[in-house]
Amino acid sequence: MKSAFITFEGSDGVGKSTQVRAVAAALSAQGHRLLITREPGGNDNAERIRDLLLRGGLQDWEILTELFLVAAARSEHVQKTLIPALSSRQVVLCDRFVDSTMAYQGLVGGLPLEIVQQINYLAAYNLAPTLTFILDLSPEQREERLLKRGGIPDHF
Repeated sequence: MKSAFITFEGSDGVGKSTQVRAVAAALSAQGHRLLITREPGGNDNAERIRDLLLRGGLQDWEILTELFLVAAARSEHVQKTLIPALSSRQVVLCDRFVDSTMAYQGLVGGLPLEIVQQINYLAAYNLAPTLTFILDLSPEQREERLLKRGGIPDHF
């Protein structure tokens, strides 16, 4: 069996986790070995950085600082989790990756996209997904899903 790196992108509440579970079930039924992970996060060090980012409010970090922290978490995740899993021929399903950083720290945060892209490239050690699913819903559907879930979206 071959390895694959599949990412799921989209805003909070669009169903990324639901789709990850569905794809995981289908691939598992076909006999694939899987790793399900997320960003920022995915291993102990990256999860500690995620917790650090989430501890404060949404406005606590300067956008460049936030980019560097997300990149640090990604570097840990890629080197210690993703590359070993892919090397052992697992299919990796990841909730968010570099596209989210381009969107949140670049487009929304206002950082130059070239800078965000360069930092992503370094932090990801040039690892790129085999396939990316971009999920989208209307704002009304998204809001309805978030309310049913009983929560306010977190920073990620």
